[in-house]
Amino acid sequence: MEKKKVGFASGIGFILAAAGSAVGLGNLWGFPYKTSQNGGAAFVLIYIACVLLIGFVTMLSEIYLGRRAQANPMTAYKMIHKNLGWCGLVAIVIPAFIICYYSVLGGWTTKYALNSFSGNAGIVGTFSVNTGEVILYTAIFLVLSMMIIMGGVKDGIEKASKNLAGFEKTKELQPGESQKVTVKFDDDDMASYDYKGAKAYVLEKGDYDISIQSDSHHVIDHKAITVKDTVTYDSDSNTHNGDQTVATNQFDDAAGDVTYLSRAGHFANYKEATAAPTNFEMSDKAKETFYNNTNYDPSQFNDDSDEMPTTGAKNGLRLADMYGKDYDDADWEKLLDELTFDDMDNLIANGGYGTQAVKSVGKIQLTDADGPASLNNNFTGVGSIGFPASTAFACTWNKDLAKQFGEMIGDMAHDMHVAGWYAPAMNIHRNAFSGRTFEYFSEDSLLSGVMASSEISGAKSKGVYSFMKHFALNDQETKRTEMLCTWTNEQAMREIYLKPFEMSVKEGGAQAVMSSFNYIGNTYAGADSALLQTVLRGEWGFKGFVLTDYFGGYGYQNGDQEIRNGNDSMLATTSITNHITDKSATSVKAMRTAAHNILYTAANSWQYADGEPKVATPIWKTAMYVAWGVVAVLVIGLEFLTIKRYLSRKKAVATIEPAAEPAQAE
Repeated sequence: MEKKKVGFASGIGFILAAAGSAVGLGNLWGFPYKTSQNGGAAFVLIYIACVLLIGFVTMLSEIYLGRRAQANPMTAYKMIHKNLGWCGLVAIVIPAFIICYYSVLGGWTTKYALNSFSGNAGIVGTFSVNTGEVILYTAIFLVLSMMIIMGGVKDGIEKASKNLAGFEKTKELQPGESQKVTVKFDDDDMASYDYKGAKAYVLEKGDYDISIQSDSHHVIDHKAITVKDTVTYDSDSNTHNGDQTVATNQFDDAAGDVTYLSRAGHFANYKEATAAPTNFEMSDKAKETFYNNTNYDPSQFNDDSDEMPTTGAKNGLRLADMYGKDYDDADWEKLLDELTFDDMDNLIANGGYGTQAVKSVGKIQLTDADGPASLNNNFTGVGSIGFPASTAFACTWNKDLAKQFGEMIGDMAHDMHVAGWYAPAMNIHRNAFSGRTFEYFSEDSLLSGVMASSEISGAKSKGVYSFMKHFALNDQETKRTEMLCTWTNEQAMREIYLKPFEMSVKEGGAQAVMSSFNYIGNTYAGADSALLQTVLRGEWGFKGFVLTDYFGGYGYQNGDQEIRNGNDSMLATTSITNHITDKSATSVKAMRTAAHNILYTAANSWQYADGEPKVATPIWKTAMYVAWGVVAVLVIGLEFLTIKRYLSRKKAVATIEPAAEPAQAE
């Protein structure tokens, strides 16, 4: 729900416009003239008193009413009382009549000003009775006035009329009992994203109504807070909400040619914005950079200046040595040098429900389980106990309970020998028919972010990495694997759809991500460098690896494309387009980065907390080894007996048949 805020480009612009409207030309010219001609200068004191006590108070009242209502006069007065709409009508009709008079005076003034340049400033008598000239110069005056006003007014940021900034929950209260809670939020939490003007987060100057509410409709108390100066978060020394780099426009192409609903004029464009599409064709411009498996060629994106990384080195480092080390620690380069092309390809291509073993660096195979309300091994069928659906959990508004949720998931992961959890899911309840809303928390981005980051933090405390999903804008399930394009503007993305994920990284410490099936604009989310590299890793500072949603190919999933754009692993259980086919330096560098991200996450899981894990041999494998041993013994035994029998028979034949006598010559 958004509205268009309109304001003057400068304070002086507003003052001049307000003065011209409230004071009027009669006060500027008529009053001084009458005073000088007829005396009565003492009346000036009464005039000033009336201006201060009546005029100034009335102007402030109108300004406050206008800012509060953000609507036309009739609607504004109805907000005071439903029967006061007529006051708004009067406020429209009277100025309409008055402006006719003042416009004519303005035309006279315009004519006088033009005549002054030719030395005929005193000749206005004929003009005052010349209807044609009156109309002409009145029109010129009105056009000039419109240009001045329009030039002084600028469009503000399209923004929500009300935002949830924070919440707290009391303990269970007995009748008559009370508890004091404190709700805090940062100043920049009130900022809006301006994707048209500043192309950054902006905290606009003005009055903000901070209210304490029992729910979205009932205000308990409120207080106005004034921001004196506009703050634009557009420098490295002043980023928004602790961003590592400045957040600026990355998704202009995702806006497409869609008409977005605006709250300006009380949803004046509602009919147009909500009408059924009449054209389902993608624009030619969007088609130019729309990629799927039919037109993506990795060689087209190779950089000839890239140098082939070292592979297969013998540096003696093991993955267990990297536990607790920073992502940028120099030892990572030494360990990555030890990987071969096949090692990296195996890690990248075969990421279905776990990460593969890499013997060269002591990486054991790790198991990841599905979620979000429990842990489910889709191969063995083994699952943990289940918890309430995310929507029900969000209804508790209990962040502590959410953290306990994550901790219990972590405990059960240890019991099931699971390293990663495909959860929590935190897409927004855009509508009730999206198909997965039961897995998601809320229609509110902050509530979703608080619950998700609390669960992630709880699981992380047990050494379990959580795959926050589905990143991002997974708005519907229908045709989700059929190159479904999601169109949106960047303000909505950053303020609503991306916010839970941002909170999960910054506050929850998320270590893994599952990308979504859909396209964002004309770019597949799993191969969207702006999303996965610039925003996720660059702005938010994410350290970990990104996994696809289930890798079925679907005509557009491609391992070569994905690793180059920030998606590190394919959730694949079969071999299709998940393996890396391009062996250029550009490709191998991308593979090395992907392997780094995967191994960094694995090394910091609970299974490496006590050094290199000892891999217990499963019972079935032990039984198989025993069976192979028995078979081998039997085969060897039979072979021995066969050879022994053969030798015995050969000796017996030699004894029974003596050597033949030499032949006699005839």
